[in-house]
Amino acid sequence: MEITLVVLAVLLAAAGLGLVVLFRARDSAVRAQHAAERELDVAREKLSEAENRRGDFETLRRESLQAAQAAMHKTALDLSSKLLEDHKRENAETKKESEVRVQQASQAFVKQVDELAKTVAVLHGQV
Repeated sequence: MEITLVVLAVLLAAAGLGLVVLFRARDSAVRAQHAAERELDVAREKLSEAENRRGDFETLRRESLQAAQAAMHKTALDLSSKLLEDHKRENAETKKESEVRVQQASQAFVKQVDELAKTVAVLHGQV
């Protein structure tokens, strides 16, 4: 019977040791699970931040495009206004030059008509 008690004691000690090993394994598994959950939370947070940055980037890209289009539109309007002003100025200058040439031509024509009239009068007086 003593042998049976010794065997039972050894079996009980082995079972206790097995339980200790199992508890340690379970504790290790729980710690590993908690660590994995923390890593998963960190990864999810990083993914969320990346998605937010992507949204910010898209907003910034859209705003930059709108600003560039507005600047291009303003530049086009400024250029168009300048070209229109230049055209008006050149037309005014051309008109003034034409008026001066017409006036000079008219004066020359009137002078020639006067001279012709005088010549005709002189010729008429000789006839």
